[in-house]
Amino acid sequence: MFFIERLDGASVTLAEAKEVVNPYGELDMCKEMPFADRQRLGFENEGVMINFVFYDEGQNAKNVSIILPCLQVMILITPGFPQP
Repeated sequence: MFFIERLDGASVTLAEAKEVVNPYGELDMCKEMPFADRQRLGFENEGVMINFVFYDEGQNAKNVSIILPCLQVMILITPGFPQP
């Protein structure tokens, strides 16, 4: 699972998140991260949680920041590790 945020603090839309990660594989989840979850994880900016059908393909989505420096993609959960 990944979290996408805009570094300037503006909101990332679901459509924008889907568009920028589309080249990295099929999504099985794309939704706004609730405030309580952002607060628990220490994220100040609004953002979108995404999950790929196949993690191995999707893990390269963290490279979105190289192409679009205004966005940051963080890995939240990796296979085999418990959910935060």
